Amino acid sequence: MGVVHSQSTKTSQKLKKAPHKHSHSAIRELVQRRVTQFLSPDSDTSKTTRGGSALERLVRAQHESLLHGLETTKTSETKTSSSADLPNDFDREENLHQTIPSARETLDVLFKSRLLLLQAKQGYRCNVDSLVLAAHVSRSFETGTHTTKFLRDGTGTETRTENVSVTIADLGAGSGVVGILVSLSVWAISVKKIREVLFLEKQVSLASRCERNVTLNGLRDKATVVHCDVLEVFQDEKNTFKKESQKRIQKFRGSCDAVLINPPYYELNSVRGLGTLPTSTERLHAHYESTATLFEFAAAAKALLREEGKAKVTSDSENGNVDTSRRPTAHFIYPHDREEVIVDACHRAGLGDVFITHVFTDSQALANNTPALALIDAREVRFSEKEEENKKESVLFSDSPLVLYADAAHSTYCAEIETFMENLGLE
Repeated sequence: MGVVHSQSTKTSQKLKKAPHKHSHSAIRELVQRRVTQFLSPDSDTSKTTRGGSALERLVRAQHESLLHGLETTKTSETKTSSSADLPNDFDREENLHQTIPSARETLDVLFKSRLLLLQAKQGYRCNVDSLVLAAHVSRSFETGTHTTKFLRDGTGTETRTENVSVTIADLGAGSGVVGILVSLSVWAISVKKIREVLFLEKQVSLASRCERNVTLNGLRDKATVVHCDVLEVFQDEKNTFKKESQKRIQKFRGSCDAVLINPPYYELNSVRGLGTLPTSTERLHAHYESTATLFEFAAAAKALLREEGKAKVTSDSENGNVDTSRRPTAHFIYPHDREEVIVDACHRAGLGDVFITHVFTDSQALANNTPALALIDAREVRFSEKEEENKKESVLFSDSPLVLYADAAHSTYCAEIETFMENLGLE
């Protein structure tokens, strides 16, 4: 079981990780260590998600999932869990309590020890890019917030932020880290209520792991994990896709406030793709386009996003408790040197209003003006009926770039990322 604060990235950074253990005694030791670290001496761990701070509720939920996973694992203390062999098909019910790592997996403690994440030893593992995207999306929820004026003893008014409700989708979710982080972000949940999250992943091993990570981090009631290709989001009229996945995706079409996308960075037939490809299928499909192209990721996001100013009628929206002020947005992270490719894909998909924030590795890269990544926020062009004929696509750049590391040794993230990690909790 590894204790990992960051993983190697799709960019060039490589960070240390601890050796892994898989025994049940090691998991019980982890639970006890986290009790000491996060819970007060008189805290009742049996309360699970009720009572205490957001972080305490998250830790209790994680503990409950781990201990229940131990109880339902019928193997001996020296064996791994029944999920040692990767599944041949995605079965949600079979994944709900398999929170113990198999022989092919690690259980990693990430992001200032807030997040627990099951990952493959040799397959695709989460990276710094996922953390950057999650922090960016979470912070974006602070903009466009509902405010209401209330009378205060008849002497004046005060403005309070309403707790509005949003739906998000994580396309190509992998192990689920981006969607889980946004769902746990205090930045997001203090301003918005995350009503539901769609995790969509085409690889059965990753979809299975995503479902288990959702359970492990106390988000089972909010999450819908669908094992299918991104193409199924907007090609539902074809008969080549599974009916069950279509049914589960359907309720999200036209209802999402934000779509999160950390897509494959390279085409299989690109110059980079002509070299030695990853031997792991998980890594290959995570880094290289195999079915859906960038345009199809953008088209899927467009299909999922709600129309601006409107909200799908739900039990929450019937009471007016839905965020219609924030512009529905598709959020991408992508290499800076290929950002024009993703801009073109967004424009062709109907997301013509693009805003780009450059990400620099450190202050030296900023001084040299050599960004590594780009955060792309894409929306439909906002225009009136009179302006429809003159509707134009646009690209704007942020004058506040993100500098990822605060020191030359890359041992500390910038204040924005550090604060994001420190404020991860459970609603």
